[in-house]
Amino acid sequence: MATSRNEPRALHRAADRVFALLYPGSESWRDTPAARREQRAMGNAVVAAIVACIIGLIAFRDAVPIWGPVSPGSISLMLGGATALAVAAIEQLRPPGPPAHGATPLVRRIERIVNPLALALVNCGIVLMILALIIAVLSNSFTGLLLDAIPSALIVALVCAAVAYGVTLSVGDVTPTRISGLLAAFMTGGVVIAMLTTSDANWWKLHFSELGVGDNLSGFIFNATLIVGGLLLASLASLVAPKLRRWSDRARPSRTRNVPLVAWAFVVIGCCLIGVGSVPVNISLIMHNTFATGMAVVFAGLLASMRWVLDGFSRSFLAFSDATLAALVVATILFWPVGYLNLAGFELIAAGIIFAWLVILLRHIDFSAGGQPPGLVLADETPAGNVDLMTTPEAASRSMASTTPSPGVSRRSEIPAFEVMKITDEVARRRLAGHDVVSLCAGEPSARPAPGTLKPAGYTGPLGTMPLREAIAGHYANWYGVDVDPGEVAVTTGSSGAFQLVFLAAFDPGDAVALASPGYPAYRNILAALGVRVIEIPTGPETRYQPTPELLEAAVSEHGALAGLIIASPANPTGTMLNRADLAALVDWCAAHGTRIVSDEIYHGIAFPEPGDPDPRGVSVRELTRDAVVINSFSKYWGMTGWRLGWALLPEDLIAPVEALASNFALSPPAPAQELALTAFTPETYAERDAIVADFARARALILDAAPALGWGEAAPSDGAFYYYSELGPQLDVYGTSTAYARALLEHADVAIVPGVDFDPVAGDRAVRLSYAAGAPAVEEALNRILRFQAER
Repeated sequence: MATSRNEPRALHRAADRVFALLYPGSESWRDTPAARREQRAMGNAVVAAIVACIIGLIAFRDAVPIWGPVSPGSISLMLGGATALAVAAIEQLRPPGPPAHGATPLVRRIERIVNPLALALVNCGIVLMILALIIAVLSNSFTGLLLDAIPSALIVALVCAAVAYGVTLSVGDVTPTRISGLLAAFMTGGVVIAMLTTSDANWWKLHFSELGVGDNLSGFIFNATLIVGGLLLASLASLVAPKLRRWSDRARPSRTRNVPLVAWAFVVIGCCLIGVGSVPVNISLIMHNTFATGMAVVFAGLLASMRWVLDGFSRSFLAFSDATLAALVVATILFWPVGYLNLAGFELIAAGIIFAWLVILLRHIDFSAGGQPPGLVLADETPAGNVDLMTTPEAASRSMASTTPSPGVSRRSEIPAFEVMKITDEVARRRLAGHDVVSLCAGEPSARPAPGTLKPAGYTGPLGTMPLREAIAGHYANWYGVDVDPGEVAVTTGSSGAFQLVFLAAFDPGDAVALASPGYPAYRNILAALGVRVIEIPTGPETRYQPTPELLEAAVSEHGALAGLIIASPANPTGTMLNRADLAALVDWCAAHGTRIVSDEIYHGIAFPEPGDPDPRGVSVRELTRDAVVINSFSKYWGMTGWRLGWALLPEDLIAPVEALASNFALSPPAPAQELALTAFTPETYAERDAIVADFARARALILDAAPALGWGEAAPSDGAFYYYSELGPQLDVYGTSTAYARALLEHADVAIVPGVDFDPVAGDRAVRLSYAAGAPAVEEALNRILRFQAER
């Protein structure tokens, strides 16, 4: 495995040396999403230029003017529009991102058609407007100029290359801010061109929609602008909803349930705008006005109620919204009863005000909700210099007022805290205050008792004592029938210490490492802190919440080669396990692609197999390959969470690097914990811990039996570990997010569970995790409280 991974790196270094000789100078290239977009843009530009040049050489036989039936202008206009459509479509055909929160399968299918179509048409429209303007200026400036075939073809090639380059960058990174700019440019340009090309000089004496009357070019441009603009507005719902949820959940979670109202408002406004463009006044005045009135009513409701529907808007935006509402009121009064504005003037002013507010709203949502996930800050961004619009005005004032230089903190420390530990602190606080809290929060089984006396101990070797490393190797022979050399075992300060050492030894900054989502948050946070690119692979019930070779292929096509893959079986939070065949498929794929596997097996031994299962404790990846890293711990099966002791089985090429890192970071694992761990592999201890696993099985059965009464949504199959991960289903209609539900459950029923946002930053606010490590009696009491809590609301 190591050799196959190093071979492409050696080729890259050889290529770099060749390019350094041909093009001396510094190389600042970094393999980032932005850099890959830039590469795609350059590649698309080259392909478009070649194709356009060939078509131009075929089309141009004689000297031609800049504009005419067969001219550089007309061919550039046609090929430029086609290039914009093709490039936008190709970029949008890349693997789709995670679905919008709460989207049904039908809605997702519609989004996958409408969203790319809207983006492609808007980009094509903007390109055609710009080209038409440039061609008009050039044809008027160079009257009588004739161009031969070669310069004509080169002009067309340059135009198509520029279009391909610009459109690739435009649709390659879609955010509300970018969409708002496209929307403003497209709507303004389309309406202005319709005004310039109309044959009715008196259209403004009637009403604004008179521009769309008739079969002339002006009517087509005006109506097409409204239809495509409406498509883009409607498609914004899927882009805005996740950001609004994250924003609202930080400001006032109880109002997150209102996010769908705002998202649907965008859909309705967009659909009404499509209706206005599809049904001009000369076809049906009643239907046209119905669509226009519907759009105005929904917009007015959104504008007037926004501050009560959602929370967290900045004072400047609220003031801007009030000014917008006042401007609409003044324009209405000037139209009627004053009569100063005619209908066309009123409609034009009202449309300008509406779209200006929508554009500002989109930008405000984008900046306030944050476009960059924590821990993944780009090199040219400076988070410390930004004022978060979600902070209170007082905090923002203090931040802006402070001009004293300070040492600051590193960007790699800007990762989210573990939500489970925050809830654990809240549970402890409530218990101190006298509350009888049942905690299904932490994955912490009952602890093993420590020996009566522990000998005074000094440092051990950086990879642990040899007796313990030999005992761990013997454990693999006992459970899995595999031969492990004690020298391959690295004892660490908990499995967390093992992850840090292995990630440092195996991956460089900028490497791409894939992991399943939902998944244990420390994976991505540690990797992000180390500068490794985290590629989260959305999983669901169709793959039993585990990665597959097909999902990895899609990740490679989207993000490039994968240096690593983290797998977990049983997994936290889903409890799902990989069977031998599925694990072997992943091992084969990684071997073929030079991808290093890091297998988290800390829940091995806690499994609930069907009778006759050939692998009742789970399959270790070490049974299939010696090239993978195996990480395990004494915390879960053996119940030694507080002793902070784990281990890693290392491939030969990582033993020396991990030992060097360990000797510098921690000197040695804790010696008293290693002494206690030596007692973990006796028949008596195995029997003791298996009895506790049997209690986990009883607690699990209680949850599975209560699932219909809970009435939640889709749940992951709890094959192992001690977790039950489920969507909340109808409870989301009441509480909006799992964070709000969990907070209310703790406050009103004294039951602690974990919202899913830790494990899945995109869709986790729809799910919760219950830990049944507390045992059957605690689980039974918690379930009774949850059912009473839901019945009372």
